[in-house]
Amino acid sequence: MTLTRRQTRLKVYNSGQNLGLARNADSVEADGIVDSFFDDDAAGEGRNKGSVIYRPNFSDTSDNQIRIASIVEANKLTHEGAAYDDALSDLYYELVGGLDPHELNECIRLALRRVYFETYIPVTPWLDGDFSSLLVSSDPYDWTAVDINTAATKVSTGAVWTQLGQTGARNLLLTNSGANGYVPTSNLYVNPGDRLLAGAIGRCNGAYTMSVSLYDVTQSAALWTITSTSRAFVRMMRDYTIPDGCYEVELRIGGVDAAAVTEWDCLPGHLIGKEGTQVVVPSSVSEQWRFLGMGPAQYGREVESYVHNASSRSFTLWRRREDFELYPLLEEANPYTAHILRDEGAPSNSELWLHVLRPYSDIEDMDADETGTTNAPEDLFMAAVFYEVYDAMWRKYGDNDDNWRQKRDEQKYKLDTQRQARPVSRPKTEQQYYRVSV
Repeated sequence: MTLTRRQTRLKVYNSGQNLGLARNADSVEADGIVDSFFDDDAAGEGRNKGSVIYRPNFSDTSDNQIRIASIVEANKLTHEGAAYDDALSDLYYELVGGLDPHELNECIRLALRRVYFETYIPVTPWLDGDFSSLLVSSDPYDWTAVDINTAATKVSTGAVWTQLGQTGARNLLLTNSGANGYVPTSNLYVNPGDRLLAGAIGRCNGAYTMSVSLYDVTQSAALWTITSTSRAFVRMMRDYTIPDGCYEVELRIGGVDAAAVTEWDCLPGHLIGKEGTQVVVPSSVSEQWRFLGMGPAQYGREVESYVHNASSRSFTLWRRREDFELYPLLEEANPYTAHILRDEGAPSNSELWLHVLRPYSDIEDMDADETGTTNAPEDLFMAAVFYEVYDAMWRKYGDNDDNWRQKRDEQKYKLDTQRQARPVSRPKTEQQYYRVSV
């Protein structure tokens, strides 16, 4: 199941530790929240004093989002701040104890950095080349900055058999407004004579034709173009020697037809041979235990020129410390890289894939608003959330009668135990062939 930030807070409130509650008020007045919940005179007027009245339907910058609770007057919890000046029609509120709501939301954001999922990431020379980022129009790359006769959006991948061959959490969907619509990738700097393996995995969402081209930015010319009418995901890829005078290239993906709708899964590629010895890995793969391996993919028959069914892909594994090694040099100017140790360097016959443990924060940070969701397994995610909450409570209040540090350490043990109970997959080791010369 998916969880939003609000649903996660409710699970924290429902843990029975007086960390908060959520309700719909009977009404909202300028100086407080009117709710029959406060009719219990035995509770005393000071029970909720100092708690935070949180109205999360208002933005973080709204003057109406947060007030500090004061005393109960009849069935109204008053606040100490300026009068609410909204229309007072939004009745949903949360009463947060112990932590400020922003501190609690920060705990939720940090928790996603402690929960990992196993995945295969294509080695790609293009920014956001696996389309895993939530955003389509900003960091790490703006797919809307130059969109010729098409509009780009991000869509979640569907786990259905009719869409076999796709990978990752998101795809790039291109909807044409005219013929030959496309978006360009980020630029890649090259040298004449370099060999570049490049391409895309995508499909047509209807009776259309899709296209992927390697474009010479320096000399304003297409170096090659592959088209396909496949409605299943296919890999379109070729290697090509960079011509004289070319020092900068980009990939262009899109649809040929005026109304074409095309869906793109990822853009694998690398420099071939010794020039491709270093490949970039995500910055979240900053420790050896998160990097499970790497190797080339293998495919079945060629269904069209330079086109293979993506569903025929099988991952193979190279031998660590013989064929590759991860160098997460944290203080170096270079990005984190995996180094290919083979004498021949990067292969020419297939793209490379990284087998990694990636934090869910790489997919959704849950830091912007209430609409973000995570697919992290609830048992793992909530253990991480409570770890962060108890750690924040311990840092804020110390070791009082609530034993926040002990509770935090218990959640850390629970989280570590559940990780160990989830073994990772082990792909087949790539078969090696030796030629004996006489």
